[in-house]
Amino acid sequence: MPGSGKCPTYKMTIDVTVDGTDVQGRFLQEGRVERNFKATLGADMKFKTTAIVGGGNKMDVVGSLKEGASTIMLDGYCLFEGKLTKK
Repeated sequence: MPGSGKCPTYKMTIDVTVDGTDVQGRFLQEGRVERNFKATLGADMKFKTTAIVGGGNKMDVVGSLKEGASTIMLDGYCLFEGKLTKK
């Protein structure tokens, strides 16, 4: 259910790897199955795709890899947002 009252209590781990314009990511909500996504990085340093989650539902994945302002957002049954840190 979108916007569930439990959303703020969920812990999500998100990893993103970039090779040229290929963006691959994985996300894991505590207690759930790991999910993956692939996207293409645009000239504006942004990417957008959809990831399939449980029950055939979808999450929109939107990110920006701009220097000093890298962010990601997963929007589906809950909204998860955060900064990306270069490793």
